Amino acid sequence: MHRAHPGTQQYPPGGTPRRHRWRPHRHLGRRRPGLDDTGAGLVGACFSLGSLLSAIGFIVAGIATVRARRWDGWRRYVPLATGISFAALIGLAVTPALAIAVALYGTCLTALGVALCTQPTPSTPRPRTEAVQVKL
Repeated sequence: MHRAHPGTQQYPPGGTPRRHRWRPHRHLGRRRPGLDDTGAGLVGACFSLGSLLSAIGFIVAGIATVRARRWDGWRRYVPLATGISFAALIGLAVTPALAIAVALYGTCLTALGVALCTQPTPSTPRPRTEAVQVKL
């Protein structure tokens, strides 16, 4: 190690004096004071809860659509397929297959939109007694 003369000041590479000793990874592996992960944890929990409730809602709506037999053909199964694909998306979120799961969910949502927009209209209107009743 090279020692400087007792009366001279040593400078780091680059030639400018520093106020503290240079340590390249001073905060690596330690929490810095003043940083808190509560907000990020809260956002993640809300997003996870919303995703789970959406998947359950799509599956329940899909089962109701299949049982009601109001839609014919492929339209009948699209809401159920959307719910199943969203549940798969939640399960595959931490795997390398995430991109495929997102693409499948997006395809199912597009198919649901197409099913809603291209739904054939009945030639005669249905009476009000056949309307869907929601019982709480």
